[in-house]
Amino acid sequence: AASYLSLQERRHDFLRYTVTADEAVQSCLIPALTVQPIVENALIHGCEPSRGDMRIDITAKAEGGDVVITVRDNGVGIGSERLAELNRAVTAGGDEANTTAGGGVGLSNIAQRLHLRFGERSAVSIESKPGEGTAVTVRFPQTKEEANTEHE
Repeated sequence: AASYLSLQERRHDFLRYTVTADEAVQSCLIPALTVQPIVENALIHGCEPSRGDMRIDITAKAEGGDVVITVRDNGVGIGSERLAELNRAVTAGGDEANTTAGGGVGLSNIAQRLHLRFGERSAVSIESKPGEGTAVTVRFPQTKEEANTEHE
């Protein structure tokens, strides 16, 4: 995700980003295609439409044996009805997740993959306010053994 953001920062004059990770999670491995699609959503759906100073902040921390990663943007935000739809999609199981999202298929896919791998110890949640931005948080157990990982 950091490499992707570095390239996008060169493309967009007004994009700034930070990546902050607690020392406790720096050696933990992240399941592939977990963070980058969220960052892409933040840029495409949140920041690009705002046409102002764009900011994306990624934080990773250890919490109760889990890794908690939040991708926060200062973009256009999401209305309450759409936000409720997206949160239902990331907590739904099976085919319902893909149909409920109405365009939030990437987030529901992330939630499904994490749930298949980690069960109830994984979660995806979305918070947003129109005009203020969006924060997507993923939670999954800490692991140091992962064959298919994303290098942040």
